Amino acid sequence: MATIDAGNSSQKKRGVRLMKRYQTRIDMTPMVDLGFLLITFFVMTARLSEPSSLSLVMPKDGAETPVGETSALTVLVDGKNIFYYTGEWSAALRENKVIRTTLHGKTGLRQVILDCKQRLVNARLNDLGSDGLMLLMKAGPDTDYNTVVNLMDETMISHVTRHAFVKIEPEELAFIRK
Repeated sequence: MATIDAGNSSQKKRGVRLMKRYQTRIDMTPMVDLGFLLITFFVMTARLSEPSSLSLVMPKDGAETPVGETSALTVLVDGKNIFYYTGEWSAALRENKVIRTTLHGKTGLRQVILDCKQRLVNARLNDLGSDGLMLLMKAGPDTDYNTVVNLMDETMISHVTRHAFVKIEPEELAFIRK
């Protein structure tokens, strides 16, 4: 493994005696082999992290999914403008119940979702309780990817189990932009 060279002791010099210096030479091959064996062992036995993704179930093209008017919350997003309403568009527009909100934590959309879930629990309109909330998200063409991700994060934080992306209607888009 390791060797020590004592040097050539047959040479004697006159004068001051110098201290003998020994040179050590360590063979690193076994340690490198052990290192590679450990790395190989941990790579083979370690469970690799599985990619996690958000599951989004979409209906077939052309198929309509009926949603109860009381359990539907629709979020309209275009650029940085975010609005929400419950029920049908025409009724919400007629009653001035299309309301502007933000994606800022507890005071924005998260609070709206929690209020809607609590309303469903108190009203006892369906067997699902707070899980009966259907969140319909409608994103306009000026919406950036980061806003959509933040919107999906709010649904995950609020534990909304039923959500879907729906095509935004032209009259909804016109309302948001004005």
